[in-house]
Amino acid sequence: MGAASLRVILVEDELAAREELKYLLAELHGVEVVGEAGDGRSALRMAVRLKPDAIFLDIQIPGPNGLELARGLRRVLPGLQLIFATAYDEHAVEAFDLAATDYLLKPFEAERVSRALSRVREARALRSAAELAPEPAEKLAVERRRCTYFLDPTEIAWIGMEDGLV
Repeated sequence: MGAASLRVILVEDELAAREELKYLLAELHGVEVVGEAGDGRSALRMAVRLKPDAIFLDIQIPGPNGLELARGLRRVLPGLQLIFATAYDEHAVEAFDLAATDYLLKPFEAERVSRALSRVREARALRSAAELAPEPAEKLAVERRRCTYFLDPTEIAWIGMEDGLV
């Protein structure tokens, strides 16, 4: 796979569901499944070691469960894109409180899996753009009545223009 490939880990204790998801991902261009786990402990170790772009995460897995695992992953890998892939819709609100990128319900549909990966790519592009953005100026020079004032940009609440002057 090329350098732009998304590296993903699958965390699912049911082999049939994991194989289904792996099959759907194999049909998509630019995705590489770099690891699979059936429980939270091994998934955490794997994610920390492999540092994937995204993780497909079931909620009902042996300890820690998917939501607990997501909380831990948020702390150690803040840029990791979380895609919950589960049979339970009642955990969606809690998943999005953890800044989930998407929430897929079983049985998986190819279109929904593809859309989830599009969201991962968008988030990755935004993160890359933010990393390339220049650091904000420490002080902003403002001239008023032939005097220059240096303002802290974090203290500016509003900037406007009137009669050609800012």
